Amino acid sequence: MPRSAVFRRSEGIEEGRLTLLRQQINRKFGADTVRELFDAPDLPLDRERVDTLADAVVDCDTAEELLARVGDGVTAEEA
Repeated sequence: MPRSAVFRRSEGIEEGRLTLLRQQINRKFGADTVRELFDAPDLPLDRERVDTLADAVVDCDTAEELLARVGDGVTAEEA
């Protein structure tokens, strides 16, 4: 597989992870929490941050707890 195809596939996987994470946050904590996390451009959303956020979605019981644990906002870093 050409290198560019591998890179595109990797980007697609990351986009899929973010989409799934947004859906999970929306289902458990509501659309307001999704907006608060993903619309505030305060924190970069790298792979480590996505993993931390995914763990927090499972571990936290309230939106307030989730927001306190992961911060006020996350953004995808532009490539």
